[in-house]
Amino acid sequence: MIPAPFNVRYGNGTMMDLMDDANATCSSAQDFHNAYINLFKTIVMCLAGAQIVKEIYQFYTRRWAYLSLENLLEIFIYTAAIMTMYDFSPCSEHSAIRLNWQWMLATLGTFLAWINLLLLIRKLPRFGIFVLMFVDNRPEFSTIPMSIVKTLVMTIGEMEYNGIFHGTVDVHEESLFSKAIAFPVFFLFCVLMTILLMNLLVGLAVDDIKSVQEKAELKRLSMQVDLVLQVERSMSFWRKKFTRSRLSFYPNRITKWKRFRRLFGANQLDDYSDVYDQQAAEEESSGLKRELGMQRELINHLQTNVDYLYEKQVKFQDMLESIMEKLETISSDSRKMLANSSSAEAAQKLEKSSSAEAVPPASRDATHLLTTDQDFKMADDD
Repeated sequence: MIPAPFNVRYGNGTMMDLMDDANATCSSAQDFHNAYINLFKTIVMCLAGAQIVKEIYQFYTRRWAYLSLENLLEIFIYTAAIMTMYDFSPCSEHSAIRLNWQWMLATLGTFLAWINLLLLIRKLPRFGIFVLMFVDNRPEFSTIPMSIVKTLVMTIGEMEYNGIFHGTVDVHEESLFSKAIAFPVFFLFCVLMTILLMNLLVGLAVDDIKSVQEKAELKRLSMQVDLVLQVERSMSFWRKKFTRSRLSFYPNRITKWKRFRRLFGANQLDDYSDVYDQQAAEEESSGLKRELGMQRELINHLQTNVDYLYEKQVKFQDMLESIMEKLETISSDSRKMLANSSSAEAAQKLEKSSSAEAVPPASRDATHLLTTDQDFKMADDD
């Protein structure tokens, strides 16, 4: 089986370079070496080293809170960049050809760099909500059996497997080098693009993912707050040194730059824009004044109604007090009348008892007889 056309044979090992000649050697590959490649390699290694120093400083300031998937991913990407750019053999130094494992490491580092870019986009206000929805862990994918069943249900298409992993020409039957790294990357591409992303877009189209959007929005806000706190903690010294406690602003001051612009008439447009802004501000202020006048009239009307209700309440209270006074007067008079009537009855009883005691027994008998005769007569008349 003939290998892929970008192989270059060097010694006992096999190195790779993107060249058309399948039988090229390291000596012939030096003709393709560009003088700017060493400069670019130095720039990449310097930038990756600076990022690693930054990550070390973050670990020093944040301690164990630094250990997260995003930070570990960044460290791996920077390390992979340095390992890919470093020359491990004389052939790599003179021809910029990388070793086999360097190419695989560069492939994995590039893929993870794009994933890291997605993780960084999460903190942006416009695109962060979609990234958070994309990486959200759904309950139907919580276990491996459920994930397999859900993936089979969601999968409705097929990727062109033969066109990617098998060549279409007779000379080179294999168009793919390093299947160990190609198959996992292809599998992740199929899962991310054809399954998750397309179904996520369909869910957004039918407005069936409102709760996921709200959760992603809250997560994005929390990540923004965490980012601000990290920046404040990492740059505390610079903030204390360069923070200005007072800022003076003079909007009508004519600076030297404005005088220079006026010499060439460049401030005319600014003057027109200032006039337009002033007119817009006046219109807005007049509208606010009208609204304030309407609010003031409404408040006055409400105050009048409140005063009227207060007067009614005072009158009603006076009426109740007069009624209570009259009721108290009537009750006192009735008590006096009852007291007088009871005293009169007691006096009459005393008079009767005293008169009864003063009459002799004979007269009492006569009176009794007379009363009895009168009763008989009244009965006969009846």
